[in-house]
Amino acid sequence: MGFANTSTRSIADAVGIRQSSLYHHFKTKDDILEDLLGGTVSGGLAFARAVAALPQAEASAGSRLHAVALYDGTLLCNARWNLGVLYHLPEARSGRFERFLAGRRELRNLYGELGGALAPAGDPALPGSSAGDLAFRLVESLINLRADGMATSDSPPQAADAGLILCGLGAELPAIREQSAALIERLG
Repeated sequence: MGFANTSTRSIADAVGIRQSSLYHHFKTKDDILEDLLGGTVSGGLAFARAVAALPQAEASAGSRLHAVALYDGTLLCNARWNLGVLYHLPEARSGRFERFLAGRRELRNLYGELGGALAPAGDPALPGSSAGDLAFRLVESLINLRADGMATSDSPPQAADAGLILCGLGAELPAIREQSAALIERLG
């Protein structure tokens, strides 16, 4: 059916409200999409900002990247609806949704910064910002895994772990997981 062919009546029916109530909160269907898209990045972005703002001495680079990937992936997998699939809509790439696009870019850049701190410890063949982008892409792959009905409660930690293993930090993973869990407990 697609977004363009979805009526506001069907949206209202899907969430269990009257169409007139929907218009009380949103003026247009694009306003609904903007809110939904923004919600897919807001929680992960707020957490990534908090982690990036921590002094480097408070947690290893690997645990910081792992915590962001695990937190973000958990949000994507545990939300009521798999709204991440909306990223694939052609409409989502238009300037109309610049706030969402800017938030997603900022989140991806924070992954890159966190990955950049791995360079000395990680695999020298994978530059740090590429390590962050790899983690970002692995987390976003959870959206498709969920759409295919294959996501489990193990999927977010597996994606976070895989990012660090591919960065050459597999031997340090037990300590990274422990620090990552502490960061999520403290900041999440």
